[in-house]
Amino acid sequence: MIQQDMTSHYVRYQTLIWPSVMKTTHDMRPSYKTIDMSTLYTYILAFNPQKVTLALEEKSLLGSTKVSTADVFSGQSLRPWFMKINANSTVPVLITEDKKVLNQTLDILRHIDALGDMPLGGDKVDRALANEFWETLHAWDGNLFAGANIKPAERGILESLSVYRTKVAEAEKKRAEVSGDKELVAAYDAKIAEMASTRALTKDADSVAENKKALGALLDRAEGLLEKNSYLAGPAYSMADVLMTTILFRIGMVGQTKEWLQPRPKVRYEPGPKIVGSRLQSRPKLSQYYNDKIKTRPSYRKVFGPPSNKLTAASMILPCLLRAKVAGITEIVLN
Repeated sequence: MIQQDMTSHYVRYQTLIWPSVMKTTHDMRPSYKTIDMSTLYTYILAFNPQKVTLALEEKSLLGSTKVSTADVFSGQSLRPWFMKINANSTVPVLITEDKKVLNQTLDILRHIDALGDMPLGGDKVDRALANEFWETLHAWDGNLFAGANIKPAERGILESLSVYRTKVAEAEKKRAEVSGDKELVAAYDAKIAEMASTRALTKDADSVAENKKALGALLDRAEGLLEKNSYLAGPAYSMADVLMTTILFRIGMVGQTKEWLQPRPKVRYEPGPKIVGSRLQSRPKLSQYYNDKIKTRPSYRKVFGPPSNKLTAASMILPCLLRAKVAGITEIVLN
């Protein structure tokens, strides 16, 4: 049903709304003003790239950064040209003005926060708290959460795309073997193993439960902090808020905002379980913070507007799914 809905949205988009964008999935991606400075390789639907893009926008640096898409679903990030930039085949990757390559999200965020006169929030926030909490938030695995909690039909789509990406990596590995590039062959071997491990992790009940437990602890801590301050580390927006924003958006992406933020019943476990009393607000401060302070920021609309649009998501995912289907039937991996 989900796939059919996405297909109908895509067809309507292609034929009625914007007929000029029919040849490539790149047209619906956000177009940022760029100059020849730092270069960011990103993908707007992906979890870690959203953190970096939001940080750049909040620091007023996105407009002076060249933004290029490395499509993870189509296997573009597995092509040799990108593997030479980042052997992990992950986004984001930031190439700084002095040509230093940063391919770890944590390093990129630290770099961004250090740019300019002061870190996000300046001297209005508890700097030690902000730094500690945002790095703690970053450690939580939003990809595992999404993979384990999306609806079955959507999970089937992601699994098809994951299998296709493995086929791309295997095909490129063979080419690297023929050319004698041992370093690239080793990189593909590592990536193929990592993709298999990731698929298995989303089906591991203990890992999924631990991931949800960790999320609950992070949200509870945020709720406590927001009882004292307007933002997580004080009266101003900091990098901790960047990371929390991305997490809250990810929760909404899998349709679980009500479960984690909004009213829930009080449960009595003896002799029950039975629902007793009125419905309670689970994390009222965090819910208010997200709706009133975060979603109203221009940066939120700019970064999360496109990926939350069904037409945009469909226009990016469906061509990749078609490639996956062709590869599954013919064993041909399309370039």
